[in-house]
Amino acid sequence: MIRLDNVSLAYQRGRNVIDGFSIDLPSHRRLAILGGPETGKTTLIGLLAGVVDPTAGRIERRAHLSFPAGYIRAFRMSNTVRQNIIFAARIYDADPGEVVSFICESIDISELINVPMRDVPIRGRLLVAYALTYALPFDTYLFDNMIGPGDPATRDLWRQLYEARTASAGAIVATRQSRVAEAYCDCALVLRRDASPIFFENLRDGIALFEADAAAGQQADAAGLPTKTGALQESEVGSLGDQAMVKVPE
Repeated sequence: MIRLDNVSLAYQRGRNVIDGFSIDLPSHRRLAILGGPETGKTTLIGLLAGVVDPTAGRIERRAHLSFPAGYIRAFRMSNTVRQNIIFAARIYDADPGEVVSFICESIDISELINVPMRDVPIRGRLLVAYALTYALPFDTYLFDNMIGPGDPATRDLWRQLYEARTASAGAIVATRQSRVAEAYCDCALVLRRDASPIFFENLRDGIALFEADAAAGQQADAAGLPTKTGALQESEVGSLGDQAMVKVPE
C-alpha cells in the first residue's frame, strides 16, 4: 500500500499540479493513472518513485517501489553500460551478474555493453534503462506512458516482461490512452483538473469517467469555453457504479 497524506507539488510559478492529495493506493494491483494533459500523471509517478519531492504533505510507501521505468538520469555518462548496470544492481541489492545476464538475454546490447554511456545513442540508453527496470526485483513497478520503448518488433518483448513481473508484483501505469489501461491494468485512478481524483476498483468505470471528462473538454474547446475537467457531477459519477468508486478525501 502507498499512502499519500495531503500531498501537494507546486511549480515555480506557484500553481499546484498536485494539490492536497490524500489517498491510499494499492501496491499489489495493476493500477492505471488516467488523466488528460496537465493533470499531473507524470508528476505523480515521480512523487511515488521519490525522484520528485512534494512541497507539502508526505508519502508513506509500504512497498518497494521502482524508479520510473526507463529512467536514464541516474546513469553515469562516463561509465560503460556494464558498469552502470552493475552499479544499479548493487544499489538495489541484486546480484550484478544475474542482472547483466538478464539484460543481455532480453535485448541485444553485445556491441554496447563495454561502451561509455555517453557514446550510446538515446534509443540504446532507453532500451538499457527499461531492461534494467525489469531486471531488478520490486514490489511495484512504475511506468509513465509506456511499458517499453522501440518499434513493433520489441512490443512483444516488453509485454512478456511486464506480464512476468506483474504475475507476482504490482504496477502503476500513467497514461491518457484507454487502450493502454485496458491492456495492462485492472483498476484506475482518474486525475481531473479542477476536481478531486477518484479511485475505481473496476477499471471500466474509471475509463468511462476519464472518457466523459475528455469528451466534455473537447466540447468546451470547440465552443471556446473554459475547460473544466469536472465534466460529470457527483450524482452522474455515482451512476457509474457506487460500489466501485472511492472519492479522495478533500
